[in-house]
Amino acid sequence: MSRVLLPSHDELQRCEPIFVELEASLGYRPNDYITMSHEPQLLKSVLDLTDTVLNKLDPLPDDVKWLVPYIISRAAQCKYCMTHSEHSGASVGVSPEKLQNITLYETSHLFTKAEKAALRIADKSMKQSGLVTDQDMDELYNYFNSKQIVQIVAIISLTAFYNKWNHIMNTELEIPSRLHCLVV
Repeated sequence: MSRVLLPSHDELQRCEPIFVELEASLGYRPNDYITMSHEPQLLKSVLDLTDTVLNKLDPLPDDVKWLVPYIISRAAQCKYCMTHSEHSGASVGVSPEKLQNITLYETSHLFTKAEKAALRIADKSMKQSGLVTDQDMDELYNYFNSKQIVQIVAIISLTAFYNKWNHIMNTELEIPSRLHCLVV
């Protein structure tokens, strides 16, 4: 159960067009967004940023786009975000084997060198501030251009926001999400 009261009917009504669009796209109304609807401008801004980071920048391979938030959410122990990253990744073809072996990315043959470089940055960013080195960033340039590297860092940062939000709010996982996940 969320740690804040559900938004009022009026607050939800102000956000109804957003929720209709989300429901058409996802098949349900995400609980974290319902909580954000207490402040409609916050909800709109977060959705706009999420859409920009995930859909409107120089395209990343789908596996990188969804493995990065998965490993970050795993490190943060945010089951809500892990489940959503897993579900989104699976919907675009990320293999369940990669998700199940994410902690072994450095040595596993399942991951490409590009994926390993991106996952290394994501993993280190969650362990300790300042742990990512210039060498780690330089390694990314072997596989990604500057715009894609900016997107990787944006995904890391955005995921950290969602992890904190959902931990603090104690966001309950939606039933449709629970039915399609490995982690719950």
